Amino acid sequence: MAEGSFEFNNPRVERIVFGHEKVKTAGDEVARFGVSRALVVVSPSVVKTPLMEKIRGALGGRCAGVFDRVQPHSPTEVIEKAAAQARAARADILISVGGGSAIDTAKGIAVLLAEGGPLPRFGVRFTPPDRKEVPSLPAPKLPHIAIPTTLSGGEYSYSAGITEGGKKFILADPKIAPRTVILDPEAAQTLPARLLAASGMNALAHCVEAIYSTHTQALTQAYCLAGVSRLSEFLPRAVMDSGDLDAIGANIALRADEMRLCRGRHGEDRRCGGRRRSGPSCWRAGASSAACMKSACSPPSTNGCRASAPTTSTSTWAPAPAPSSPPSVSISRARKLPGSTRTLYS
Repeated sequence: MAEGSFEFNNPRVERIVFGHEKVKTAGDEVARFGVSRALVVVSPSVVKTPLMEKIRGALGGRCAGVFDRVQPHSPTEVIEKAAAQARAARADILISVGGGSAIDTAKGIAVLLAEGGPLPRFGVRFTPPDRKEVPSLPAPKLPHIAIPTTLSGGEYSYSAGITEGGKKFILADPKIAPRTVILDPEAAQTLPARLLAASGMNALAHCVEAIYSTHTQALTQAYCLAGVSRLSEFLPRAVMDSGDLDAIGANIALRADEMRLCRGRHGEDRRCGGRRRSGPSCWRAGASSAACMKSACSPPSTNGCRASAPTTSTSTWAPAPAPSSPPSVSISRARKLPGSTRTLYS
């Protein structure tokens, strides 16, 4: 733990609205900003769900358009198309619906509309071992409302992971953090069980890496330890039974990501996920998170290095090599809860 003093930078999330059916308040949340032309940024899978119909109904005439071509890892060419649609629709607010890619795409749109392109020139520059240069993004940004469907935590971050030519770079500016977050258990209910599980592992990785980071401090530890406890209690319930809205709600209410200082292995997770092309992005992130945590959480050896897991171990931490699509997996240690209607992976 860092000794003596520390700095804690909290994202500029002004308002968090949590509860069942809260997506129906989207129109009221738009009105709070004094604007009336919302561009909804959503993935192709989520746009086909009943959730999207509820959001359209809540917005009514305030919905100026829907961009439903979000792609994993937020490619710049997708962001440019979305920004062009926002200009044509004269959008004055952005609403992201989905996981980290939808949220980061909306952040990229806000930067492109305000600062112009190309986006890579605004990428954060890292120089090993710990030097970081963050380009200035001074222009005012469109307000952003996030309605997350996964546990990625991107709704609380003022950075965005963007890709161009298969390479990922980071945009960072407090003004691109969503100003309002709507947390509705029914939004997360749209996620298939295996992707909810992977998303939960990704959230757990965020907590673990911040706890053992060399830059960890008291506030980070308090929030992340609470996050680990909440995930361990409620994630299995939510994955096993998609009708358990209380468990799903407990997971999406997790705010450890909002308060983390992630300087550990999450950077490695992002690079690994950005390069791997197979399967849904949150499934890839969950797999790479599990791989990184296996290494991070291995017991130390007598010489101070991390020891390898015993060859006879049956630990469920060991991920199989990623195939071209998410597998149908049976995990021997998983147990159904009383009254459960679903297995851990479908």
